[in-house]
Amino acid sequence: MMQGSHAKRKVAAACSMRVEGGEEMRHIKVTLCPQYGGCPEVESTESGVTIGEKANTVKLTHGQWNELVARVRGGELCEV
Repeated sequence: MMQGSHAKRKVAAACSMRVEGGEEMRHIKVTLCPQYGGCPEVESTESGVTIGEKANTVKLTHGQWNELVARVRGGELCEV
């Protein structure tokens, strides 16, 4: 839950699944403010996870992404 002057952000997500080489591959794209343009996105494809906007992005492997998610869920990372 966000506190203080922080406002809740609307998030838009699109998810699709396909089978490739016998394995399910999920393509997920989450936009933090879909009503405006140029907002940060998180996009997961078969090649990894990209976070950011336009030229300001970081690319994570699936393993790095899973470690980040585990740390958030485990309470190591929290709201700022």
